[in-house]
Amino acid sequence: MRRYHFTHVEFLPVAEHLLDQSWGYQVTGYYAPTSRFGTPDDFKFLVDTLHQAGIGVIIDWVPAHFPRDDSGLRWFDGTALYEHADPGRASSASGAR
Repeated sequence: MRRYHFTHVEFLPVAEHLLDQSWGYQVTGYYAPTSRFGTPDDFKFLVDTLHQAGIGVIIDWVPAHFPRDDSGLRWFDGTALYEHADPGRASSASGAR
């Protein structure tokens, strides 16, 4: 990659998400890289290798895209965790701003 003069690499979200067809924006494991591409140690090795080559790493982290299904953190303890407490305002699809 150095021969192409790249200075940085950007990854789409790497956090765990439910849907294989997704690009990874409906995150369920905010601090865990998805196992779809290897182990956490594999990811650390990749980032370390890039850094040792002088290439920066940008990770697209999207904490505002919360899945609404029960396997995510939504309503984890019966209350709104990240989203608005009013379900009508919790989704941009409802027209809330």
